[in-house]
Amino acid sequence: MLVLFTLPVTILGRYAGLSFGCLLSVCFLSFLFFGSTQKISKKLNLEPLSLGESPEIHHAVKEFSRRLGLTPPKVTILRTPALNIGAFGLNKNRSTLIVTEGLLKTLSRAELTALIGRALCAIGYGDTLLVT
Repeated sequence: MLVLFTLPVTILGRYAGLSFGCLLSVCFLSFLFFGSTQKISKKLNLEPLSLGESPEIHHAVKEFSRRLGLTPPKVTILRTPALNIGAFGLNKNRSTLIVTEGLLKTLSRAELTALIGRALCAIGYGDTLLVT
């Protein structure tokens, strides 16, 4: 990404161009970093999953996050009958967990807890950075 902004400007302006290209790169990456999770959530039409709607998920997320030393992610629901779970975020402390409505209706509590644990491990190991 750095080369995309820096190389053309450096060729045209040498050291001043190199500085300007690096500044453009930093600005672009900052823009991506600070608004990414909100933009992805809006694009996917995610809704916050309330504690009253699914207390077992919130309890599992809180407990696994504590064990892994993470800030608990924001738990959202995707209104679809598909069976899927996912996580995204550019930072371990500002990530989002997605659970589909079909997953809540179909799986048992033990199966759901296992999937939540796996998704939180992905956040903990930084796998969501590449996906996001």
